[in-house]
Amino acid sequence: MNTHEVERLAELVTSYSLAIEPGNVVVVSGPGVAEPLIHALFRSALSAGALPVIRFQGDLYRKTRLRTAGADQDRWLNLLNLPEGSPINHS
Repeated sequence: MNTHEVERLAELVTSYSLAIEPGNVVVVSGPGVAEPLIHALFRSALSAGALPVIRFQGDLYRKTRLRTAGADQDRWLNLLNLPEGSPINHS
């Protein structure tokens, strides 16, 4: 997809499919390959007055997690499965 098509798709998703309104909290998540679409959805959600939350994990971090993390670490490092409000020790 070219940039114009990605922007158009993001606008279609935010304004028609989701009917985002000002003040809506919108979570946008996806893998590294989807970064152009995630960014376009973020911009479109902001333009609609929403409060977007981005959950993006680039491919390099995913590969490192798969190669290096133990089972317990992998469960915690997979941010898409981490429930909102989970305790965080350091930030």
